[in-house]
Amino acid sequence: MIVGIDVVNMGRNCIVGLAATYNQYLHQHFSAIHKQTLSKGEKMTKEEQEQIDCENRQKIISEFMKAAFNKFVNSNNGRRPEQILIYRDGVGGPTYQRKVLLLEGPNGALQQAIRGFD
Repeated sequence: MIVGIDVVNMGRNCIVGLAATYNQYLHQHFSAIHKQTLSKGEKMTKEEQEQIDCENRQKIISEFMKAAFNKFVNSNNGRRPEQILIYRDGVGGPTYQRKVLLLEGPNGALQQAIRGFD
């Protein structure tokens, strides 16, 4: 299974997208997008806003990953993918990169979404 994840910022909004293959020939794809409104608060620091946005984005991506995994399993007679390769783009600047790595990296949300699949 090959998964691609990207985030595109557009002012106070961003588009979160995921595409994933679900057949053995890698030519059938599941895809999902979500428009995320970025947090805004007069009493929040930029750091706090980024943390909230990263946590919300991680939840969106986790739900997408669960749906993609479900599509794969249902399309392959209950068989799970032997390997999952994830390409992650749209991470942003250095502070976002650290937050994304903590939330989505090893033992992060994506692995938890896969482990939580029933």
